[in-house]
Amino acid sequence: MKKFYKAKESGQTHCNPARLYTGAAINYLLFEHDEKTEKKIVDESGRSILQKEFYMDGLNCNPMSFDKECELTNAHFHKNKKREDIKSHHYIISYDPADVTENGLTGEKAQAISLELAKQMFPGYQALVVTHTDGHNESGNIHTHIVINSVRKTAVERQPYMDKPHEEAAGYKHRSTDKFMNTFKKTVMDRCQQEGLHQIDLLAPAERKITQKEYMAQKHGQQKLDEINQKIIEDGLKPTSTVFLTQKEYLRNAIDKCAATSNSFDEFQSKLLEQFQIFALYSDILGVPASTSNFLRSSNITRTSSSFSFKLFGSVIIVHFLCHIVG
Repeated sequence: MKKFYKAKESGQTHCNPARLYTGAAINYLLFEHDEKTEKKIVDESGRSILQKEFYMDGLNCNPMSFDKECELTNAHFHKNKKREDIKSHHYIISYDPADVTENGLTGEKAQAISLELAKQMFPGYQALVVTHTDGHNESGNIHTHIVINSVRKTAVERQPYMDKPHEEAAGYKHRSTDKFMNTFKKTVMDRCQQEGLHQIDLLAPAERKITQKEYMAQKHGQQKLDEINQKIIEDGLKPTSTVFLTQKEYLRNAIDKCAATSNSFDEFQSKLLEQFQIFALYSDILGVPASTSNFLRSSNITRTSSSFSFKLFGSVIIVHFLCHIVG
């Protein structure tokens, strides 16, 4: 297992399955989409193009009528009536590409493993389980999408991770708590070890967490930078920068570098200003170019809100930025 994560319900997933049941989840999982625009790719006749290889199963439902069956369940229990209600949850299991060549992992096998995991972790829920074999940019990264209805269709036995009364009952809405996520991660790790697949410690805290939105911004920014650098190289010149940094990553790196060599907040603040043109305060923080005067009203400041917490001088400091990245 290379990665395991839950896509957000807030509409930041590719197919936005968390809010709507208009077939968006099925359309996204079955048909090809442009990675950058997230729009469906069509052929010369305007018809949708099926994924080159995929495996699909439904849990407690027919996969092709997943959306309609979920709507019936919601109506039966009088749940998810409001547009803003969380109507589904989207989990992604991403397998290590090396498992294909070293351990004989196939899309069919990954689908079978993921389907068993879905049955174990989402009893009583309607779920759509779809495995893709291409990964981003046809990287060969086998991964499985598990999209579940947020309302349990049938009652089940109470599970150890359940901590609310009647959580096992039919009609109860799914809760993606830390306790549930840790149980899910442990279950995934155990299964991959049983199958002899590569496995990282999913329970170990990540050194640095980024959102899916930031990840995609970095990925697209790197692609654009690579295209620009290729033209520079073709002109016989050497690119000045080969790694694209998002604004947040730029700030993280600046904080790490200055905090590691500072003995006081004043020194930390001074180094941020001198080395990275970022001005920081303890509260109501601003990050601005050092050359900007009257920066509160400066029209050239990019208003991108960011906040970072880090240990400095024995205390946890939270710094909020409105930042403008110079250069």
